[in-house]
Amino acid sequence: KQWYQRRVAITAGIIEKYGGKEHLDAPPKELLLGASEEYVEYSRTGKVIKGQEKIIPRSKYEEDVHVYGHTTVYGSYWEKGQWGYKCCGALQKAAYCTGSASRTGADVPQMPHSSRDKDEEDVLDRSRSLMEIHQEKMVAERKRKKEKIEEERENPLAREERLKKILKQLDERAKKKKVPTATLR
Repeated sequence: KQWYQRRVAITAGIIEKYGGKEHLDAPPKELLLGASEEYVEYSRTGKVIKGQEKIIPRSKYEEDVHVYGHTTVYGSYWEKGQWGYKCCGALQKAAYCTGSASRTGADVPQMPHSSRDKDEEDVLDRSRSLMEIHQEKMVAERKRKKEKIEEERENPLAREERLKKILKQLDERAKKKKVPTATLR
């Protein structure tokens, strides 16, 4: 009996010092057993027919709000490490929509064609998607490799030099890893 009185005194002291009495109260037995008085009918597919209606969660943020004449939301466009509007490409959040004029680069001064790098030209050309640019680069790479193979077929010395270069690179890799290799010479 003394043990129980001491336990009650300690518990009361802790609750008085730190609070949290509401957490010690047990919930009703109906909730503990998972039973309630609410009547709900379900269809064969699992949808609610009668009873508790599905509650649609509400966000504290407004969704799909288009401001300053934009047709898309801020954050629908990404360029140069910044978010912007997809409709016009504006990167400032408080910018007015200028339509597609700023996306085509009409207001951007162009550099002379000879001083511009090909990759920069691809990035500035907004009429093509990144996928199209990538595919064109891959086609150009395959074409360059085919030309190199044709050149080696015509000139057997170039092929031998390339093979020697590859063997030398493999030997250097093996030395770095300290793996014994069998050399073909």
